[in-house]
Order: sequence, then C-alpha cells, then structure tokens
Amino acid sequence: MAQSFILDNKDDFVILKSKDAYDKVISINSIVETITSSTGTIKKEFRWSIDGGTFSQWIILTLQNLQDLIKYSKDVKFWIEYKYTLLTAGHFEISSTTLNVTLFDDRMNNFVPLPIAFSVEKGNGYHPLNIKPFSFNPYKNNNKPALRLQKDLSFIVQNMYGHDVTYFRAVPDIRSRDVILGEWTLYNVSDPVCAKILIPNNDIPDGKFMFEMMGIEFESPLEVHIDKRYFEYLFGEGTMPQKRDIIHIPLTNRMMEVNSSQPVYDFMDEILYFKLDLKKYQKKSHVLQSDSVQELIDSVTTGVEELFNEEIQQQVEKITAEQHTKDKTTVHDPTREYLNPNLYIETENWDNNYTTISEFHYDFSKSYLKEEKYSTAVRYKNQKPWTINDDRSYTAWFKDVKLDVISKKIISVSLVDNVVTIDFMYAIPKLKVGQWMEITDTADSTFSLIGEIEYVNYDPSRLRVRMVISEFLKIKTNRDFPNWLTSTTLVGKQTPRRNFISGYDVNEQKGMVIDSFDGKWFRIILNDTEYWIPISIELGYDKFYGLVINISNKFNQLSLYIYETIPNSKSSNLNCIFRNVTNNVESVDRSTTTKYEVKNSMLSVTNIRILTETIEEEKQHLWLNQNIIRDSDLAIVVDNAIPRTRIPYMGVSK
Repeated sequence: MAQSFILDNKDDFVILKSKDAYDKVISINSIVETITSSTGTIKKEFRWSIDGGTFSQWIILTLQNLQDLIKYSKDVKFWIEYKYTLLTAGHFEISSTTLNVTLFDDRMNNFVPLPIAFSVEKGNGYHPLNIKPFSFNPYKNNNKPALRLQKDLSFIVQNMYGHDVTYFRAVPDIRSRDVILGEWTLYNVSDPVCAKILIPNNDIPDGKFMFEMMGIEFESPLEVHIDKRYFEYLFGEGTMPQKRDIIHIPLTNRMMEVNSSQPVYDFMDEILYFKLDLKKYQKKSHVLQSDSVQELIDSVTTGVEELFNEEIQQQVEKITAEQHTKDKTTVHDPTREYLNPNLYIETENWDNNYTTISEFHYDFSKSYLKEEKYSTAVRYKNQKPWTINDDRSYTAWFKDVKLDVISKKIISVSLVDNVVTIDFMYAIPKLKVGQWMEITDTADSTFSLIGEIEYVNYDPSRLRVRMVISEFLKIKTNRDFPNWLTSTTLVGKQTPRRNFISGYDVNEQKGMVIDSFDGKWFRIILNDTEYWIPISIELGYDKFYGLVINISNKFNQLSLYIYETIPNSKSSNLNCIFRNVTNNVESVDRSTTTKYEVKNSMLSVTNIRILTETIEEEKQHLWLNQNIIRDSDLAIVVDNAIPRTRIPYMGVSK
C-alpha cells in the first residue's frame, strides 16, 4: 500500500515527485489524484523538467496549464513534480498524483506503466502515515522439518532477491604457510564466479564518494549477507567467505573486498548465512592475480583522474572564484572594465542574522545627480553567448533612492499610435529629452502610464511634452481605463528610470535590459520585446530588497521575485514579498557583442550576479545570502561593489 502524507497545520506543504519520466506522450487528458481527505484551502502547483535535473518555476496546477506549458511530444520526455500547500487551518491527506495521457502508440497504453508521483521531497510540519506490513510465522514447532524449511526459504530468497555480483576468492597459497604466526603470507585470486548477495533491508548505498587525503572512499563498511548453502553450492562444501575476497557490485559499480566475515547462527543454533563487512578494494602485493583476472578487474575499475577529471575541473572553477578573490586595482580587475570617476562606493557591513550579505554597495544616485544623465557607471568584462538553448538569471540587492519631483496638472492629452502628447499650464523644472515621465490620475490611484520623453517645448503660455510608450502599456491602459484621455484629473511628473543591468545592441535589437520605475513597474527588454511587470507592493526607500529574475529558454518563462529580510528572526531565511511568472516567453538567441553595464540612476545596488542557469525558488534565499558565491563557475558577472585599491598591480614573479 502506498504511503500517505498528511498536512494539518497552516503553511504545511508536501512535494510529490516521480523518478520516472513521461515518454511518447501526445496528449494530456486529465489529472488523477489519490486524496483521502481534504478540508481547508489547498494550493496546488506543478513544475516540469525535460532533462530530469533542471526544473521550471512553480505554476498553478490546472489541466489547461499542463497542456499549454509542458513541451511534450513523441520524441520528448518530461519529468513532473507536484506541490500541495495548506493555506488555512484544515486537514489534507494525499498518497499519489499521476496524469491520464495518450501515448504515441495506443497499443503501448496496455503495458507501459505511467509514472506515479508518491515520493516526498520535503515538507514543513507534514507527517507521513505509515502502513505496517503484516508478518507470519512459517513454523510452529522447533523440529527438523521447520529447520529444513527455513534453510530452503533462505536459499530461495538468496536466488530470487539477491543482487548480481562477480566474486573473486582469495585462496591461501599452501606454500606460504607460516606455522609460527599461524597465517599465510601469499594468496591467489581465483577465477571469477557470478554470484548473488543480499543487502540488509535492501538499503543500497547511494553511491556518493568521499574525497580524502589518500584518495576516494566509499561509504563503508557495507554489510552484505550470503546464504551458507548458496555459498557452498558455488564454491564447495565447507567453504566460507574470508578476508581479502574481492567482490564487484555492478548495481553500485563498486569494487569491494571482504574486510571481515562471520557466520550467523539462527534457528536451532544452526549457521544460516554469512555476514560480510566490505570495504573499498585496494590492490595488495601479497594477493596474487593472474593476467586474466587482473585484466578483468582493470576493465571495471577506473582511477580518480579518469573518473572525475571533468568534475575536478568544475570543482576547481567553483572554489577559485576569481571574480571574488583576485586583487582589484586600477590596472587589474577581473570583473569590471570601467568605473565612472564620479561613482560613489559606500562601505557598510550588512548582516542577516550573523550571515554577512554585503560589505560595500554602489550609490549610483550621486553620479546621476552630478551628470544629470543615464551615463555608464560600471561596465563588465565577461561575456558569454546566449543561445536559444541557454538560460540566464540576475540577482542583486537594491534600494531605491528617492528623487523629489513636482507634479503638474495636465490640460490636455492625446494618443497617436504609441506617442502621447501632453499639454501643461506650468513648466516642470529640469525636464529633458531622454528622461521618463509618468501620468497619474488623482481620482484613481491605480492608473499609471509611463513613457520616455522624446520632445519638450516651452512657450510663454504652456509646456508641451511628447513621450513614447510601449505597445503593452498602450493596450493595457486603453483596456483597463477606456476613458482616460478625457479625464480632467490627470497629472504628470518626471519619474526616474532605475537601471539594474544593460547589455543591449540597439542596431540588432538583441540582448537584455532590466529597469524599474519608481517602485511601480519593472521593465525587462529581451531582444525586440518589452515585458512590463506591475509591482503590487510598496517598496520603501530606506531598506534593501533582494531581487531574483529568471529567464528560461528551456521553459519559455520569465519570473521575478522580490525578497526582504525578516526582523528579529533567529535564522537567515528571507521573506518573498512579490512573485510574478510570465509564460510563453519566446525562446530566441540573445547573443550580442555589447558588454553588460549599469547606468547611473537613483539606485543603490550590491551583489550583482548574472548566471548561466535559472535559480529554483527553493534555492533563491541561499543565493541571496551568499557574499562569496559557491558555484562561481555558473557566473558571468559577480560584482560585490568592492572598491579598487590604488596600489599598482604586481604580476606573478618568475
């Protein structure tokens, strides 16, 4: 019987997943959930993967979303996970979730098992409902028939449920017998024999390695069992496993050797089986092997360099973290190519419950106010092609710097194509072409229209401004506020554009730009498409917020998250205060030779990262809490706003 999982506290959640993939699916017909009971409000979500490793962002679980978002076909496999969250007080019990699908060949539906998600990933206060297995006693009396029955059953279990191995016996060389010490000094490895071993409780090691000073180690000791009659059947009556015997386990791809063995006495004080403690195999000079045996052992074993060369290189790249650790001088800076001379870097140790997040941050507002334009503040060196198969993510901690602006009443407004023409009775100080303006309505606080100023004309009686708006904002404004052009309560004001990153080729219309506007909108430009995300929360000017933006070509998604620290918390966890996921984002090549840079604006920023992978929602707080990132091999840009030293760069002495 399948295990059930119970949620009975607010905010409890459980993640159900399956290790198997859906294959040759041509349609998703329905969702099949095995729910025992359900009270309270349940939030159902899903995410999917096409490689079994990288998953999409969590999406509300509906049949329509499954059909629209998952890329499935007869040639594409996909994995899926489900998340159930109890939002209110109540009780929810579930054991499995699966999909009713149509496969490519209808005949396959009769014999291909569909993946059923029933294994728990993690939860928050959930508890499993375990079903106790039944047991039985195969005998009533301590007699010879019962003993034979037990031995027969043990032999059958060994043959039926044992795991296949290759067994090499280390047979003592009779000529090397030392009668004084009572041992043999030489052993000969016999030809291999195909055998079976039992692992207690079928608790198979997960196969992870442990790196130690002397090399690679496995989890040890590994305990295995071999039935006595079975062993004697293979190697002869009166034989038993002994120290130095060699066992190759294909299931875990491990070469082990017997460290110790002992008989286990059971019913009626009879030896039923042998218990073996295994350790990692080490070649020994006093254990002699024939050429054929040595060749066989070499064929199933590999050295560290051969087995882990790629992983070793990856680990080296992870821990070297050149963008963090290299000296940053005016001559040598592994991350930044250019720093604006007017840029101000503020020293501020900022901790999240004893976790150091940042020691420095950029204050772009000072150079912006001094130059009065969106000039380059920081330009980065590193670039990577952004192909149709690549993902990107951007993370940073940011704080909006307040800009005092004056609102002026609008006399008239018109809209032609994507150009808004505005007439004011009075002038607005320091208004220039290239700046941004926002139109609001004093009678409706939800109305907000933002555009870039392309024309400013002062005459004796009034101010005329033309600004360009996006197609998205035009459609949204006309849809949600159909009478806005005739409103008599409109006002206009300069609104600062705050730039987080810019790597965009205007001529080719390729690359990425991330901006925000007065805490109300985020604008993300990807090639020739603008995505405007309204921010439904109010961001203060006196605190830093964590920002995570995922752009996935694999899943056609754009997601934006905003986090804040939790006051008086006993942990370094973060609170997600805003979440937005945009689906059906076009997968295209966004490669450009234009280098990433940050423009001067009314913004303070630190811990800027651009990564080659998206960050799953469960791991985002870990990335935001890292001052020195662990997986630096994923990073294109890592900028902690560290000031450059004024000492000259000294090369490596030879």
